[in-house]
Amino acid sequence: MESNDEDLGFSCQITKNGRVFFVHLNRPAGVLSGKEASRFMAKFSQSNFQQQQLLMAKATGHYKHGNEKQSKKR
Repeated sequence: MESNDEDLGFSCQITKNGRVFFVHLNRPAGVLSGKEASRFMAKFSQSNFQQQQLLMAKATGHYKHGNEKQSKKR
């Protein structure tokens, strides 16, 4: 199980007009606006650090690509 302080490398910036810009490992990773941004911020503000990292990963689409576990044959 993952520790509660694991940093997945995500951060976000909220603009005055309500858009949410995501950065993953110092590279732009996505943008939310409108209702999606509002829903995201409602969940984000009530989450701990690990939950926030997972929310950002899911919002950007960088969540469980299928290559998390390496094959035993390699």
